[in-house]
Amino acid sequence: MRNWKKYVGWSALVFGLLLAAQLGWAWRQQVAKQRAEASHDPLLLPSRSRQLMPLADTLDWQERETLLRRYDIASLWLLRPESPVQNGFVGLQHQRLEVVFKRVRQNEQQPGLFHVQGLMRLRHQITPLRGTIHLQQIRRYGHRGYNNSQQPVYTAVGQFAFWSGAEKKKILSGTTAIDFSASPEKGCALHSDYASIARNSRLFAFEGYYEQAGKRQEALWAAELVLIGNEVLGDFTVGGRAVDINPKYARYGWNEYYDPEEWWDENKVTVEP
Repeated sequence: MRNWKKYVGWSALVFGLLLAAQLGWAWRQQVAKQRAEASHDPLLLPSRSRQLMPLADTLDWQERETLLRRYDIASLWLLRPESPVQNGFVGLQHQRLEVVFKRVRQNEQQPGLFHVQGLMRLRHQITPLRGTIHLQQIRRYGHRGYNNSQQPVYTAVGQFAFWSGAEKKKILSGTTAIDFSASPEKGCALHSDYASIARNSRLFAFEGYYEQAGKRQEALWAAELVLIGNEVLGDFTVGGRAVDINPKYARYGWNEYYDPEEWWDENKVTVEP
């Protein structure tokens, strides 16, 4: 009887260990599958950018730091000198927000940390900005099977916080994401290969909150907002090939979208007190 009980006990132990090993293997397989799927996900829209944060990195911290030190990511946020304005929405009425970065500098000790100086304009009031962008995760996308498929494409995600230059109060904060390609032969550039993405790329986007006078409102802006505006509002643009902003949003500052005024020019800027 004792031998029988001992045999049953050992059998139960072995069975338990085998079951645990099998479950552990299945869990590791599932994690590996999720990581692989994450690396092939279509680039998400800025209104969904916060969903990127929980996804697994495809680069470890050492690979991430090497990538950020090797390429001049900071310059990508400056856009073109002749057209540096980032457009976006503030509040329930989707008031037009304009942001221009004048200088972006990478921190020497922390390559994922960037120091920013710039300007924002909201309801014709210009406010100087100072703050930081901290990229904390980077995902590399796998082979996509499209033109230039050997050019690695990355999405970097992190947090941002900007203060007003005069009052030194935090006025913009939240999550940011940037899509870029990088290779030793071609350097780095904002990723805009629309043919290879399920939906239009945001290039880069900032999503979070605008705070002023004790009031907190949702804020969202991007490098290429018109391309994705309809994904946010549904009827943001009208027309066929000649796309225009829907007149219903004109009174919220969007009637001036095609206005060539260079309000960010240092010789023309009049900062509100």
